[in-house]
Order: sequence, then C-alpha cells, then structure tokens
Amino acid sequence: MEKHLLLTVGDDLTSLCEVDFINSFFKNKTDIWVTIFSVITPASSYSSTCKRDCSIESNSVHDERLAALDTSRTALLRHGVLEDHINAKVVEENHGTVEDIILEARSGHYDAVILGRHGYDLFEQFYSLSTTREILNQKIAVPFWICGNPEFGRRNVLLCVDGSEASMRAADHVGFILKDEIEHTVTIFHVDNAGEGNSVDILKRVEQRLGDKEIPKDRINNRIVYSSRVTKAIVEEAVIGAYAALAVGHHMFRPHGFKEWLIGSRCLKLLEAVDKCALWVSQ
Repeated sequence: MEKHLLLTVGDDLTSLCEVDFINSFFKNKTDIWVTIFSVITPASSYSSTCKRDCSIESNSVHDERLAALDTSRTALLRHGVLEDHINAKVVEENHGTVEDIILEARSGHYDAVILGRHGYDLFEQFYSLSTTREILNQKIAVPFWICGNPEFGRRNVLLCVDGSEASMRAADHVGFILKDEIEHTVTIFHVDNAGEGNSVDILKRVEQRLGDKEIPKDRINNRIVYSSRVTKAIVEEAVIGAYAALAVGHHMFRPHGFKEWLIGSRCLKLLEAVDKCALWVSQ
C-alpha cells in the first residue's frame, strides 16, 4: 500500500535525522513516496536586516535549502527509495513556517508529516517556539512524526493508548503504516493510573482496530502497567524496549503565559524525553 510522506527540511546539512528514520524504518521502500519540503524566508524580508548585498544573502539562503533538499534526496535514493517517488518543493514563507507546513500537509493528502527535532535544548524550551513544539498546538488531521537521533536497526512500535479517540486514531495510523512492514511488531501499552479496571477492554478495542488494518495477532503484544506517573512509565518502556517509534494520541493543550513553558500535555513531555526513537503523534 502506498504511503505518502511530507519530509520537512531546513538548511542544516549536518543533521538528516528525518531522512535517517525513513531509511532505517522502512524495508519495503517501493511503496514509499516522499515530498521533500522546505519553507524559506521571502527575499523582501531581508531589506530590514541588511543594507547591501541583500539579493546575494537571500540567494544564499535559497541555495542552502536547495543543497539540503539535494542531500536528502541523495540519501533516500542510496537506501532504496525510487527516484520517481521523490519530489522536492521549496516555497516562500507566507503564513509562517508552521502554517505553511500545515497547509501543504492538508492540500497534499499526505499520510504523515515528518519533522526533525533540531536543537531542542533547555534554552529553546523556555525562550523560543520551535517548529515541533508549535505544531503540537495546531489542529491538524494528518499524523506527524518527530525525529530526534534515530538509531539504525531499531524495530517495532510502542503504541500508547488510554481509550480516547485520539489514541484510537493513533492505532489506525500504526496499523496503516505497518501493514506491509512485517519486520515490525506493535506493543499496545496502557498505563492504568486510576485503578478503573477497564485496561483489558481498552487493549481489546485497540487490538481490533489493528486487526481491521490487517495486522495479525502474532505481531501484536499487550502490556498493562499500573502507575500514577504515566509519562515516566511510557519513557521507561520505550527505553527498555528500544523501539523504533513511539505512537501516541495527542489532546489539544493551550496554556497561556509563562505556564506554557512550565507545564504541558504528556505529548510535550514525551517530546522532551525521547530521542533515539521517533514520536508519532495523531490528534
């Protein structure tokens, strides 16, 4: 089954974490279609920041993005993605980087948007809006994958569920992506933090959703953990299992003021904690 991916890139040629994840995760690359997408600052915006050689500077930025796209394309080809399955697209920023990515995701009918988590450090958490953090607070129907520093050779997906519709959509997405990737298994993971006793029912519902996507039972594992610290339990399982991807449903969370940097949804906390596996987010 064809999978259409929107691969977002900047001008950092030293890090190709998004490309590395695609190359490592997918064995059946003949069904992979990739649009390499980059948003650049319009040339007109340079007039306020430089007094001369503005056209040269803007051309330099454009050239850096083209180089990043070309490097990504070469890496994908080297690992088996078909040449005619790769498209490159550079657009000038119109509504802001995040909005432009979302507009492309919606108009292109992609199955996933792939983002790199470059420079996500303590300074950035408190003093700037990274693209990945900002996009978590936008309403977007397309699942997106946030890649840190993926390790080649990792396998399998940890699917974290709580019975919500968002986590059910995450299950649908995992089933769709893994249908033809038979080397990967799925571990359905539920943290019971309230002792409500419905954990088994939740796992059965998710297993049925995966079955509807033609994932056989011998590729599905179930785990229930009892803990009041949900995020910590998920991170511990992700580390112990050395999963390639961690899939979650994301509930919209819009704190205001300084609280935005001090508290957040579990998804944001997972983004800060996971690194070697990709974070798959479905709303």
